[in-house]
Amino acid sequence: MKTHFTMLAAVTVFVAAGLAVTASAADTPTRRPNILLVLSDDHSMPHLGCYGNHDIKTPNLDRFAAEGMRFDRAYVACPQCVPSRAAFMTGRSPVGIQMTRFSAPLPAEVITFPELLRGKGYFTGICGRIFHLDGSPSSSPSQRVLEKYGLKTFAKRVDFIRVSNQRQALPEMREFLDQAPKDKPFFLWVNFNDPHRPLDRNAIPQPRSLLEGTPIAGQAGQAVAGDIAHLFLADAPDV
Repeated sequence: MKTHFTMLAAVTVFVAAGLAVTASAADTPTRRPNILLVLSDDHSMPHLGCYGNHDIKTPNLDRFAAEGMRFDRAYVACPQCVPSRAAFMTGRSPVGIQMTRFSAPLPAEVITFPELLRGKGYFTGICGRIFHLDGSPSSSPSQRVLEKYGLKTFAKRVDFIRVSNQRQALPEMREFLDQAPKDKPFFLWVNFNDPHRPLDRNAIPQPRSLLEGTPIAGQAGQAVAGDIAHLFLADAPDV
C-alpha cells in the first residue's frame, strides 16, 4: 500500500522551511496524513540551494521546497537551539513556557503538538540526534537531578523515542515504521546534526573554490577556499 506523507523540512537556528504534501486522488476528506518532521541544526537560510546558493548543494532540501511550499518570511521564536525547538513543539513563546536556557527541560505541564496528535490516534515518535527538550545530556549531575525529580518527560509524551546521532537517524526511522500500527496514522520527528559543527572530515573530497575569479589565486587561495567550503557544508550524504 502506498504511504502518504505530509513532509516538513525545517532548518534552524535561523529558520528556512519547505512543506511538501503528497496525496492520492483516491484520498477522502477524512483521511489523516502521516507527518514527517525533518530538522537540521544551526542551519541558516542563505546556506541552501533553494534560496539561491550555488556553491552549497542541498538537493534533498531543495526538493522539499520545489514540491511544496518555500517560506521567505519565516523566523524562529528565538535565535538559539533549545528555545526554538520548544517553540516548534508547542507553538508558544519560549519566554512564556520558561524555555530560555539551553539546558532547560520542557515543563511537564506544557503540552506539545505530538501529544495532541497522539490523543487523536496518531502513533508518535522522535529519533536521531539529541532533541534537546529533556535537559542537557552532557552533564551527569544534571541528569541525576532530572531523573530524580521526574523532569525528563518525553518518554511519556510520545510512543517511540531514540536519542543517538544522525548516522542512526534512518535506521531508527525504519525501526519506528516497523513498529507503527498499520491502522494508525503516524508522526515522526527526525533530527540531524548537520550542518552543526564539528563537520565531517572529507565530506567534500574536492570542494569547489569559492574564490574563483577573485584576486586570491594559487595554492594558498585554493586552501582558503577549501576551508570556507567545509565551514559552510550544508548537505551531508545521508541527508
